[in-house]
Amino acid sequence: MPRYTISMIVSRLSNMSISLLLTAMNVIIVLISSLVFDWNIALYTMLNIYITGRVIDTIHTNHIKLTMQIVTTEGKSIRKELLDLIYRNITMSKGKGGYTLEEKDLLMMVVTRYETKTIKDIVRKHDPIAFINIFKTVEIDKEFVKN
Repeated sequence: MPRYTISMIVSRLSNMSISLLLTAMNVIIVLISSLVFDWNIALYTMLNIYITGRVIDTIHTNHIKLTMQIVTTEGKSIRKELLDLIYRNITMSKGKGGYTLEEKDLLMMVVTRYETKTIKDIVRKHDPIAFINIFKTVEIDKEFVKN
């Protein structure tokens, strides 16, 4: 349990995943113990560590940042509710539909995977036909507030 807590703290301070940090700490422990015990046990232990790390990353996805782009005709009302409920910056710009040439609002924000369902629900409440594009953010070169 202490390793998991240390991993969570380091993950919040850096941009590394919890499974990577847990795996690194556990590999060090296994390598040291492999000097005393059988290598077969160490290899099975490493496999177990890898699988456990993948499961933790699947469940604990708060470190994964996503960029959401929302194309809508209801940008002002969506923006207002998002700012009231979710502590994230929103970049707004004007756009035009390529097919219809209709004026649209483009809202862009970087969020965690946990926040995407709430944001999609808010958007759908105001504009059921809004276009939402969600993609993985590789790096953020500015402070990202962790809620």
